[in-house]
Amino acid sequence: MQLTGLRPSPTSVCLRAGMRVASTAPLASIIEGFVTAVRRFAANHDTPIVDFTKGHRSSAL
Repeated sequence: MQLTGLRPSPTSVCLRAGMRVASTAPLASIIEGFVTAVRRFAANHDTPIVDFTKGHRSSAL
């Protein structure tokens, strides 16, 4: 059975990645790479991306 809705904490991600300190700062490059890949995929497949600002909800679309 796979649990849904659970996300690993930044601490557990850092420690699993072999980082000695549980900081989210080293994850910035990983996150930037992921965002770049998602945007590239969307562009290649003519899929629009909707950027939300803080406080906006997707359910309001």
